[in-house]
Amino acid sequence: MLTIGSLPSLRGIAETIVSGDDSGQLILFSFPSKQVWEKWRDFFIEALDTCLSERDKGALYDGIIAMEAGSDIPQNDLAEKLDVDEPVLDEILASYGDDPLIVLELDCDGRLESAWREFLSNLARFYRTHDSPYSKRSTCLFLISPPHIPPIEPAPGVRCFAFWNPLQWEEVRLLIGANIGQPENAISRAWIVSTYAGSANLDPEIIAKLLQQEPRSLWEVREIVRTYCDGCQSVKKVAQH
Repeated sequence: MLTIGSLPSLRGIAETIVSGDDSGQLILFSFPSKQVWEKWRDFFIEALDTCLSERDKGALYDGIIAMEAGSDIPQNDLAEKLDVDEPVLDEILASYGDDPLIVLELDCDGRLESAWREFLSNLARFYRTHDSPYSKRSTCLFLISPPHIPPIEPAPGVRCFAFWNPLQWEEVRLLIGANIGQPENAISRAWIVSTYAGSANLDPEIIAKLLQQEPRSLWEVREIVRTYCDGCQSVKKVAQH
């Protein structure tokens, strides 16, 4: 079944993340807000797991590992989360057999503490200069609300990206067409596909709600979208207070 995580746009981003060369790399992916990250997080996990599986590179460690923005020694915390005995980069990044890509998330809340800036710089330098007898695992860090984009100075060994809504209109129409029930006729099918796609405005959560509830009138579509948007506004107001 066609899903949002399997669309070419999401798959393209996942391919970029998992297709590092044998020497490994640090990939920094910045999201403008926590709300945007939470909207897309599960779809990224699906796309990454699919790409890793196709390459026989294992799967993600329990999804994506959440790190603490206020950590004094991020390297030690990462070693603990990965069950590595020695908190040194050689041990954290060395790949023994099927050890998978390391994927982390960090909610910066508008700040990137000096301990994290130092850790990322050291990590990029390690990928750039270190000669290990083992293939090093790449590390992807999803940064939520970083103070700057890119969050650190670009350099060899690190790749920086900023997130945007990657969905394309045509693939959304294909997604809806592949997941709706059996309309009465071709005209009904065309109406459902175009109305759902236009009303969702490339928002993956609205697409999912429309596909789940399958409204059959413009009024029902409008109510689903309105209810979703009202809920988002309420969450935003609570967060601001």
